[in-house]
Formats: sequence, C-alpha cells, structure tokens
Amino acid sequence: MSQRLVVFLSSTVEDLDAARRAIRDALEARGADVRTSEAPDFPVEPGVTSHDACLRAVRGAHVFVLLVGSRFGGEYQRQNKSITWREWEEAMDAKLLPIVLVRADTNALARALGAERAALVRRFPDERVVDIDARLRADPRFADAKPDRHNLPGVQRFIDTLRKGHVDNWVHLDWDGTPGEAVRRIDARLTAALAVARAKERPALETAERERLRLVATQEVSALAARLAVHVATGERTLADAAGLLLAGFALHAGDLLGYGADDRHNFVVYRRDGDVLKVSARAAHPAIPVHGRSWRVGQGHVGLSVSRDRLLVGGDIRHGDAWIPAEARPADGDHYVSAVSVPFTFRAGAAGPDGALIVTSSRLDHFRTPSQIEVLTVGTLANMVTMLHASAGERA
Repeated sequence: MSQRLVVFLSSTVEDLDAARRAIRDALEARGADVRTSEAPDFPVEPGVTSHDACLRAVRGAHVFVLLVGSRFGGEYQRQNKSITWREWEEAMDAKLLPIVLVRADTNALARALGAERAALVRRFPDERVVDIDARLRADPRFADAKPDRHNLPGVQRFIDTLRKGHVDNWVHLDWDGTPGEAVRRIDARLTAALAVARAKERPALETAERERLRLVATQEVSALAARLAVHVATGERTLADAAGLLLAGFALHAGDLLGYGADDRHNFVVYRRDGDVLKVSARAAHPAIPVHGRSWRVGQGHVGLSVSRDRLLVGGDIRHGDAWIPAEARPADGDHYVSAVSVPFTFRAGAAGPDGALIVTSSRLDHFRTPSQIEVLTVGTLANMVTMLHASAGERA
C-alpha cells in the first residue's frame, strides 16, 4: 500500500464476530488500519456516548465496510434506526468508499418482509412505521430468535434503504456469510480503490471562518429582534407582523446561522397554543416548500411532542419515529421535512405550560442531530428571541 488506509468495519457483533475478526486480520496484514468498536484501541473521548464515538470514527476513515446479517442491533437516539444504519448514513455523508455485504438468507427474508409490509400499509394506511414493525414481529415467520434474529422488520427497512441508495456495484446482496468470501470481495474492491484514499479532516481555518460568520449573523438577527420588540411594545407594529419579520431575518441568514447549503430547504415556524391546539402564527420557508398552515395538537407531531414534554426536541431523521404521522403527511413532506429542532417557549408569568414553540426543519438528513450540536444550540438562541418578542407585547400577546 502506498499509504496507510483507515477502514471502518460496521456490523452487529454478536452474530458476525467471526467474519469481523477474519476481515480485520486480513486487512491489517496488508497494512490497513482497521477500526472496530469492540477493539481496545478504538478511539473514544470523555463525555461522548459509544454510539457517537462510532460516528466520529466513521468520519476519520477512508473506507466503510458494512456486513448485514439478521440482527438489527442497538437503536440510535430513538430514531427507529440502528447504530449500524446511522454509521452507514454517516459514511455516505462523508463520501467514504463503501463496501456492503448482505447475507443472502437475510436478503431473501427482507424481500418477503417487504411484500408483507406493503400489504399491511395498504390495510392500515394511518399506522406509524413502528406500529407496522410491531405487526411484522408478531408474525412467526419474522419473529425474533436468539441468537441470530433480532428485529427483522428493522433489518428489512435498512436493506431496502441500501438497495435504493447505491450508485454502482458496491452492494452485494448474495454474500454466503463466510469470513473467507467476505475477505475476498473486500480485498478485490480495495485493490481497485487505493488510489482514491484520502484524508478527511477539514482545515481549522475553514472552521474558524464558519464560526465567525455564525457570530456575525447571530448579532444581526439579535439586533433585529431587539428593534422589533421595541416596535411591538410601543404599538408601532403588531406582534404578528413583527414575528413574521423576525423569521424572515432568520431565513435570510439561514446559511451562516445554521449551516444550510444551496440544496437544503429551510422552514421556520412559530406556533401559538390555543387550548390543546398549536396554530401557526408566523412562518418563513424555502420557496420550494408549499404553505399548508396546518395545526397540531399538543403531543402530536414534532412540535406537539416538544410542547407536551416542555423541552427542546431534536431529530436527525423524524420520518422514522413517533413524531411522524402518516395520516398528516403530504406526498412531498418526506423530502422537505427530514431533520428538525422544536423549542417550546413561555412568555406569560405563571403559565401552566408552554405558550407555543419555534420549530426549525431542514431537508437534509442529520442537519440537526444532537442537543449539543452548535446548530441546535443556535436554534435555542433564536427561540429566546421569539420569546422576548412575545413578552414585549404584554397582555396583547
């Protein structure tokens, strides 16, 4: 090898341990640096969960090797996806070289499951993904069986995503499950791809410039919020007018504030609570997103769950969890609303619960992922501005 290659090996461990050990031994014998989560030298940092440590390690690799058997594995952040699934998404986002082997018997089960899922969706069109999964797991054909089978419906959804996501011949759906065959296929792929191995670290200067632009944009929208609050307090503007202008300011600076790219679709909405219903009071969205003005009940949808729990709620992919309601979704919603942050706010003294919430969505997977992410913290700052604006209206709010 002309340079030391970093390979991240992703799979469930309990059922594929033999293949993992064989692959690691074979690639290390060829000079590669192989990262496996169970190894004592796996990179970890204090205060970082094991799942997030794996995602960080993925981004430090050149090659992503994925083995898929009949176990779903640990769920990632209540997203109804496994950590293995999330590692694959992270690898795709980081543009790693992918090599995916799916055991042939598992692929056959996935095809049968897919057909049964389609039939259940036709019978129960309003049920959530998790509810359909539960029905499938209750079917003896697809039930868990220790030690090799676990959450086959989840595995089926993952394999279906893999089938749709590949652009060349890097997904092999006919792996016989043996370590030797896995090593042979991986070795052949790597031999052809060594010339494209490259470092993935971003220059520190680029990161510093992004943070400088974020700070400048935050200062500008903060000054706008302060001016609008004065206008509302003195009666020069209505609260509704001022809230609309504030969200328009957020949208104008969306790239610098929250890292939206040219292909990302933003959506900023302020909801006000009216009894048990959250109604739109202000909105600023990407031109490609239709205006629906839909309301949500407290406890319903991403914004409704945030209000009912009275806490910030963030989801890297809201389409697979409790926040996604098929009966409420329009045909293009799955493309427009992928990741989201909802922040409840209260401006009335002695209020029994939140008066409303700010929700910010993105069409990009994992644009918003964890509460500690700088983009999510920035949304919290924007929500504080919305709260200040409402408080300035006093009893007129």
